[in-house]
Amino acid sequence: MKHKVLIAYDGTENSLRAVEYTANIVKLSPESFELLLFFVLPPLPIDYVEYGDLPADTPEQQALKTRQEILDQLKRDIESRSEKMFEKALKLLKTYNINNVMCKFSHCTTDIAGEVIQEVVNNSYKTVVIGRRGKTSIKERLLGGTAEKIIRYLKNCAVWVVE
Repeated sequence: MKHKVLIAYDGTENSLRAVEYTANIVKLSPESFELLLFFVLPPLPIDYVEYGDLPADTPEQQALKTRQEILDQLKRDIESRSEKMFEKALKLLKTYNINNVMCKFSHCTTDIAGEVIQEVVNNSYKTVVIGRRGKTSIKERLLGGTAEKIIRYLKNCAVWVVE
């Protein structure tokens, strides 16, 4: 049975370091691992949802665009960009001869940590790899950042935090 590893990936340098760290371990026996690059699409900004980019030229043009159409288009745009974002990580993994990697994105319904935790639990991942920003504000110390929340809530799962 393959060891299932979820790599939380958002296209930042920190998450790319997490991919490279994982690659350095997995390259020794890539057939023993099942890798998933997992990206959580951030929640839509309220201002955009409310006002969008509707043309102000005529009332007819404004009436043609509904709120749901704007949301759907924004989601498609973000999904398209996330697919391109995965290419950088996949290219890096290929340099380590790691080719069998799945990519998945999820629309944020709770928070990013919650989405990662839900994916791990629902699909029985044994290891989570996450990059850390390295900036710890007072708010993050009190409430917990994404990495801290994942460490706190995941049980029976290894969590690698890469700085």
